[in-house]
Amino acid sequence: MNVLEKTIASDKTTVLQVNGITCMDCAAKFEKNVAALPGVNMARLNPVTGKLVIEGQFDLAAVQKEGRKENYTIRLAENTGVTARENPAPARDWELIRAAVSGILLLAAYIARVWQVPSELYIPLFILAIVTGGWQNFIKGFYSAKSLDFNINVLMSVAVIGAVAIGQWEEGAVVAFLYAISELLESRTMSRARHSISELMDIAPPTARIRRGESIFELAVEDIAVGDVMIIRPGEKIAMDGRVIKGQSAINEAAITGEAIPVEKGPGDEIYAGTLNTSGYLEAKVSKLVHDNTISRIIYLVEEAQAQKAPSQVFVDRFARIYTPIVLFLALLVVFIPPLFMGYAWGPWIYRGLALLVVSCPCALVISTPIAVVSAISSGAKN
Repeated sequence: MNVLEKTIASDKTTVLQVNGITCMDCAAKFEKNVAALPGVNMARLNPVTGKLVIEGQFDLAAVQKEGRKENYTIRLAENTGVTARENPAPARDWELIRAAVSGILLLAAYIARVWQVPSELYIPLFILAIVTGGWQNFIKGFYSAKSLDFNINVLMSVAVIGAVAIGQWEEGAVVAFLYAISELLESRTMSRARHSISELMDIAPPTARIRRGESIFELAVEDIAVGDVMIIRPGEKIAMDGRVIKGQSAINEAAITGEAIPVEKGPGDEIYAGTLNTSGYLEAKVSKLVHDNTISRIIYLVEEAQAQKAPSQVFVDRFARIYTPIVLFLALLVVFIPPLFMGYAWGPWIYRGLALLVVSCPCALVISTPIAVVSAISSGAKN
């Protein structure tokens, strides 16, 4: 069966891998849309790791269709454990390229206008700056308006299109450029958060030397079972949690406990994945599977913290959902009431209505809180 036609029927949870997430607000909207699909009982997305957990019966094609609205690629997760690797980085930093090109075009158009170059030459530059900087926003705004979700993408799209409609090319280009910059900053923050998870995963080695009977094997940590005997030579990192059965050594546990002074370990003492055997030869019996060891629990806690919304973030999300429709409504009142009921000219009031849309856009408020939360958690994970 083609994966695009696959219907997953289960009362248990299914984990999908979502790649291409660069925006917290967009990820939250995608999560909401997936949760509203027929047969879905619960959907929870961790925007940092890209893990989408779904409960219930659902059509994978429908989930992938929602993902395409945000330029996501979605597949069944190959590894549902907490040690799943981060999403592969894109070959090019498209957010940076888009923001840079939009900024260069905006600057070129502005200089051309200051030098009194004919408008036929600099207006196309403004248009290209608008399209380059705001294209992704226009697509998201279209899908949001189509589903009657009047969020900041709709607000900014209307503001830019309105500015173009009244001939304010520079204002439209500036708004599109600033939106591209905000997406670039958020994308960089998300990338840093993913990198912090990757660094946690790299603390423990991916393989260990295991003795079974008289034979010694180099096994991937996923293939090691509880009760296997792990051989740890001097200077090696410990791959699994276990209990020492032979040997004596000083273990540097700074990566786990933060304690810089090595701790002496001998038979009967516990050792932890990600710590460093500094001096002696050890043999230890594995006490936990890779998904249950100390490092995995730390990664799990970090991922859970990133998936949960802080109270301030919940407030901002609610605020944006209420605030944006109110601003759109007020802008319509500003545009229509004075000309229709007071006899004023249409031009100035259309301009004022569009100005209200631009200055009232809550992008900084909506974007700053999730960025601050993710940055704080990433910093904690790194430390």
